[in-house]
Amino acid sequence: MSFEVRVIQRREEFLSLAEAWNDLVGRATLRNSFHRHEWYRCWLEQIAPETQLRVVTLAQAGRLVAAVPLHIVTHRRKGMPVRVLGFLQSGITPRSGLLVEHDDWCGPLLAAVDRTKGWDLAEFKAMELVHPTTRRLVAELGRRGSVVAEAGMVSPYEELPDSWDAYYNARTNKIRQRFRGAHNRVHQHASVEVLRLTTYAELAPHFDSLLQVSAASWKGAEGTDMATVGQTAAFYRAYSELTDGRDAWIVYLLLLDGKPAAFMYLLRDGSHWVALRSDYDEAFSYHMPGVYLHKEVISDMTALAPPRIYDLVGWGTAFKSSLAREGRQLCDVTFGARHVGGRLLMLGKTLLGGRAPGAYLDLEQVIAGTVPAISAETGGEPAPAP
Repeated sequence: MSFEVRVIQRREEFLSLAEAWNDLVGRATLRNSFHRHEWYRCWLEQIAPETQLRVVTLAQAGRLVAAVPLHIVTHRRKGMPVRVLGFLQSGITPRSGLLVEHDDWCGPLLAAVDRTKGWDLAEFKAMELVHPTTRRLVAELGRRGSVVAEAGMVSPYEELPDSWDAYYNARTNKIRQRFRGAHNRVHQHASVEVLRLTTYAELAPHFDSLLQVSAASWKGAEGTDMATVGQTAAFYRAYSELTDGRDAWIVYLLLLDGKPAAFMYLLRDGSHWVALRSDYDEAFSYHMPGVYLHKEVISDMTALAPPRIYDLVGWGTAFKSSLAREGRQLCDVTFGARHVGGRLLMLGKTLLGGRAPGAYLDLEQVIAGTVPAISAETGGEPAPAP
């Protein structure tokens, strides 16, 4: 089976693919809001405007059937520059992966990546470990040569029942007490209002309130709030405007006595909602405004058509795991270019794993989908609960 292969390096060429790209997302084995063309466009424009684009696509009779959004970033490893090929992603991106209409086309897509010039090492990060497309990619890479798979974060989610009461009654006493406490404390205020912003015209007048809340959160103290990291704020603003009117997102903003106390920014794909960002003002921490907003979101979601997936993304902290009890294991896959430098880099990578038993996943288990469940580890102190 023959394919028309393109390696896109010019932004204008990538922008012209919007309609065909989103059509492929609708047919792909791996489908998420953050794989849509709008996501990558805003990421390129706001997060990495100068990056070296390498988007690889396959088409048949002019119809896009497979794609992998890549770029090249040069890092220093052991003092030496290494050209790393990776997904168009950063900390703002929940998950990544290949877009293929059929998993059989992972092989031809990988062959096209191999022929792409200018890279030494490929690092495909934050892929769903047990997804058939990831497993097929690892199998193809195993036949090709050296490959390493490493466990990433365990991202919590839950399929919600058809009522708030059913969800609430299935929680532990501890989390039910938190929900009750948040409700009672929030309603100590004379005025409690939850704004549900679904259009850019509604969001725009309140966007500065989101920045204000973020700056006053614990993230402000460590410099990761939206106001400090201007690229993040610009991304959310641009993405919200670009996808306006498509039911792609919803923002919950909690006002206590007229003051912004907390917000949640969620991606929406039908009944699959992704809690992409949530911040609360530390001045209101006693009232547990983040917990209160989770209650509002979950209550609204139980009225949607099934399956209702509440996706909390990121590391499975104790609080997140009490809200969503399933875990989506992510993984990182590394392989080298087919030249001497790439082979040497993979040799060093493989030897490193040999000195640290258990650091790498068993490839046969990855391919078979039988990797044992891995507990969420934050690698440090967990972030404060919302």
